[in-house]
Amino acid sequence: MNAPGKVKAGAKVAQARTKSTEAPAASRRKAAPRPASAGAAGEPQATSAAAAARTRTRAASRNVNGSARGGFNPLKQVLWARPGFLIRRLHQVHDALFFRECQTRNITPVQYGILTALSMNPWLDQKAIGQELALDRTTTADVLKRLEEKGLIERRVNPDDRRSRLSVITKAGLKTLENLGQGMQTAQEDLLAPLSELNRLAFSKLLGLLVEAHENVDADEA
Repeated sequence: MNAPGKVKAGAKVAQARTKSTEAPAASRRKAAPRPASAGAAGEPQATSAAAAARTRTRAASRNVNGSARGGFNPLKQVLWARPGFLIRRLHQVHDALFFRECQTRNITPVQYGILTALSMNPWLDQKAIGQELALDRTTTADVLKRLEEKGLIERRVNPDDRRSRLSVITKAGLKTLENLGQGMQTAQEDLLAPLSELNRLAFSKLLGLLVEAHENVDADEA
């Protein structure tokens, strides 16, 4: 027969073992993840405007390129080492954003630029317009002709030089600028959306420095 002291000791050991096996289970129950809660009003948290803009920019980029880039691509490594290629590629992205935000292909970014110049400087000749927008003579003449056909500008013979013609924006041209203004601004913002505010300022400044440094390069040589 066991002594009373030994029985009590055995009971304490069994009780301790029971507590030790229950403790981890309790811990696991406490550590169970809680379901994520929605916003205070029971609605999902709104995506920030910057994140939405970045998503739109990536989508436009894929539309231009045909597919998202991924994996190692030797050709990409070579091309992306060339600033000229990246600038041209970024120009494609800009145009895609412009057409999407302005919801029209009746006006191109170049045409919009000429309308902007004429809204601030009426009665410019073809040479002055080309210089303002860094366009070659052929492109300038073609764009002015298209804008005139659309009734967005008028052209008249220059009384001081009958070999040239002066251009002025019409009321319809001003209305077009007004209608597309917000879309154009959104396209510019979306283009730079992946960058921080500080990097946007630095990027624009560096682009300006490069353009200014090469100001003597004639657009007609392109």
